[in-house]
Amino acid sequence: MWKRPELGTVIPYLIADDPDDLLDFLEDAFEGEVIHRNERPDGTVIHAEVRLGDGMVIVAEPTGESGTMPATIHLYVPDCDDAFAAALDAGAVIVVEPSNHPESAERYGGVVDPAGNLWWIATRLREVDSEAEERLIDELAAASEPSPGPED
Repeated sequence: MWKRPELGTVIPYLIADDPDDLLDFLEDAFEGEVIHRNERPDGTVIHAEVRLGDGMVIVAEPTGESGTMPATIHLYVPDCDDAFAAALDAGAVIVVEPSNHPESAERYGGVVDPAGNLWWIATRLREVDSEAEERLIDELAAASEPSPGPED
């Protein structure tokens, strides 16, 4: 088998100076479940796998000359506002307050976790067919273009 059956094809690998802090954040903010953890003899985290809903992230400490590598992650949750509030309670910092985005039929907001990763926390509001979504994006783009000025 070319991959472990319980894992998806793409898994974010988050490198943090304090992986225990990040693991606590993932558990508290997003109800993450640490399903596997490997430590060095000194107790530092080599590799920890965290289940988030039906997805997975891996967390580790930097090794060798590599440093932290913050990422941007889009996370779907049943209730954007509840998850956003939980993230703030768990130590996240607000980047963008949650709001509705008609062009994507989603409600989302952004936070930065204690390790510097940006999380876009989103809930799909309704199904939209791709042609209607594309027309709406075109209409919103046209509406946001500056009006031509008076001719000289």
